[in-house]
Amino acid sequence: MNEEANLLTIQQLYAAFGKGDMKTILSLQAKDVEWSVAAPADLIPWAGPVRGHDGLMRFMKIMDESLEAQKSESREYFAKDDKVVVLAYEKGRAKSSGKPYEIDPVEVWTLRRGKITRLRVYYDTAYMVSVLRPD
Repeated sequence: MNEEANLLTIQQLYAAFGKGDMKTILSLQAKDVEWSVAAPADLIPWAGPVRGHDGLMRFMKIMDESLEAQKSESREYFAKDDKVVVLAYEKGRAKSSGKPYEIDPVEVWTLRRGKITRLRVYYDTAYMVSVLRPD
């Protein structure tokens, strides 16, 4: 799979997220896919890692229970070898505290034979922990 095809796969994934199209989202993932956020799971409940389609569904459920996203954008894409890096933006509210948040995640996707095998997300986790904690 070449870089252009990997980039198109990730763009297709984001389009599916925008439509809430879980069938397409899951179809783009390898059966043993791993998603994680670079953070301690005891402080950020969705940090993971989670594996497989069932793990991915748990990840998304925890995110939905924890955050009310009001705006989510993928702003820039960079493809190199088997990786696609996405510079993103998200704005919303933490359900546990009611506090607003804005983050600029860096999402690193790894693909193999046209399927997503790994997602690793990086952002200011100390900030997110402070948003999640009620005063």
